[in-house]
Amino acid sequence: YKEVFRRNKREGKKDYYTNLPLAFEDAAGDHYIPRSWGVKAGGVTEYENLVITSRANNLRKGNMGG
Repeated sequence: YKEVFRRNKREGKKDYYTNLPLAFEDAAGDHYIPRSWGVKAGGVTEYENLVITSRANNLRKGNMGG
């Protein structure tokens, strides 16, 4: 959660996808480049590939298979 907290603060406590205010309690980390694309494509679990979104948006995105 440390990286999610740090990234949320850096991004002005806003959801990456909606640009709406986002409380840390509702924040979830998401891969900008999906892991399913593979490491060579950049789908790695690292700080620079982390965006912050709401838990609901992250769940919806995950269900799309992205």
